[in-house]
Amino acid sequence: MASLLLDGVDQDWQESSVPDSVLQSLLLQEDEGAKQAGDGPVAKVVIPEAGFCLKTKTDKEEKVFINICQSDQIPAPKHITDEQLRALLDSGDPTQYRVPLSLGEPHTEKDNAGNDCQAYDVIISSSFYRTIQQRPVMKDFLLTVVLEGLEDKYSMLLSRGVLDQPRNP
Repeated sequence: MASLLLDGVDQDWQESSVPDSVLQSLLLQEDEGAKQAGDGPVAKVVIPEAGFCLKTKTDKEEKVFINICQSDQIPAPKHITDEQLRALLDSGDPTQYRVPLSLGEPHTEKDNAGNDCQAYDVIISSSFYRTIQQRPVMKDFLLTVVLEGLEDKYSMLLSRGVLDQPRNP
């Protein structure tokens, strides 16, 4: 937890023995201060559990990894059936159904060949993660939402035809 709160602080100071309880107290004070100031949404630190990884490419043929992670701290979307989802998609306004998720900042990772590539962490509800594992229609919908969300947020184009779930060595 200390490394998340002290990003950019001198390394010697980071390695000192600041108890996590003190850091947690500071984080909570910061949350309360932001709420009182009315500065909009308050950031929340979420440590996700592993899920699965997708590999795709940008329109410039740059490799991109998307890590779909899960956490109980992300709310689940309302339950709808596959038929209801298909009807929403056919209606021309699928925005009526919202999936809470967190689209992380890009970070550099190495692929199996040792080359740098961009990676993005996406966090969804743990219960919704279990749902997409059992319902291919819902998983396809989520992947479309994720790809469009990353494209909008980071002004890029991602291939839909190259989606792959790589195996870790």
